Amino acid sequence: ETREAARRAARLARIEYDELPAVIDIWDLDPAKDKQVTTPLILRRGDAAAAIKAAPRRIKNRMWLGGQDHFYLEGQVSLAIPGEDDEVTVYCSTQGPSETQHLVAHTLGVPSNAVTVEVRRMGGGFGGKETQANQCAAIAAIAAKRLKRA
Repeated sequence: ETREAARRAARLARIEYDELPAVIDIWDLDPAKDKQVTTPLILRRGDAAAAIKAAPRRIKNRMWLGGQDHFYLEGQVSLAIPGEDDEVTVYCSTQGPSETQHLVAHTLGVPSNAVTVEVRRMGGGFGGKETQANQCAAIAAIAAKRLKRA
């Protein structure tokens, strides 16, 4: 109900985790035992082994083109405040407020004009907050509407 109550609750939280060795070099990664966040994208066309064997010249080496995402300093934050009727205002750290508006509206089953998305400042996020905030915004909006409070 209050900021102090939230802080007291946060102090009571206990987090359990296992400390695991870090994989610093991509070549040290063992896909069989090291958990990957996403599934690798594999494209295959034709018989590569036969084409390489039949090639007049071959260069043997390795190349890795994996996906990469940068790390932004601030976390994903969303606060939703229910308004009159179907209206909701979402304060969110997003670079795509229009997309967030439409996604929250779709999630709640209301028209887009019933959702207002406020972004304090956009900053130079280079796309790291383009769509990732949508899930947090939708969850906050669902909770706000069901609980009828922020």
